[in-house]
Amino acid sequence: MSGRGSRVLTFIQEQWKPGSVRLTVNRENLDSISFYENRGFIKSGEVVQEIGGGFVMDDYQMDLLWQ
Repeated sequence: MSGRGSRVLTFIQEQWKPGSVRLTVNRENLDSISFYENRGFIKSGEVVQEIGGGFVMDDYQMDLLWQ
């Protein structure tokens, strides 16, 4: 999976320069957080909100900026 994810991020950076990517990732998804941080993303905020059915989205917002 990390090979595919890396290729997607490279494609985005090649198509939209300069630019940024913002995403959210569940706080407990440590593998994904590590993947994004290793590729230059930083935690830029927190998103906590009810999403229905008694569930709460408890995520980090992460940003990648490049020039």
